Amino acid sequence: MSAENTVLAEDGQELKVGVQGGLGGDCGVVSRVASLALVSCACGAVSTAYASTKESHPYVRSVCDAAEKGVKTLTAAAVSGAQPILTRLEPQIST
Repeated sequence: MSAENTVLAEDGQELKVGVQGGLGGDCGVVSRVASLALVSCACGAVSTAYASTKESHPYVRSVCDAAEKGVKTLTAAAVSGAQPILTRLEPQIST
C-alpha cells in the first residue's frame, strides 16, 4: 500500500511526498509524521545539538554511547517479540 501526500515547503512550493505502507521497511504512520516539515526540522536540530554535545564533552559522550547501546539492544528485543503479533495484525492495520 502506498500513498502520495502534498506537503507545503517553507518557500511556498508544493512537494509530493510518497509514503510506503506496510510492516516491511518503514511504517506508514512513522513515515508520514517524520515527513512533516516541523517534525523533520525539529529532529534535525535535536540531532545536531546531540552530536555537538557528544563531540564537546567526553564524559557525556561515554554516557550517551552506553545509553545508545542499551536502547539498540532493547529495541531489537522489542521488535523480535512484537513481530509475530504485528504479522498477525497486519491485515487490520493496513486497511
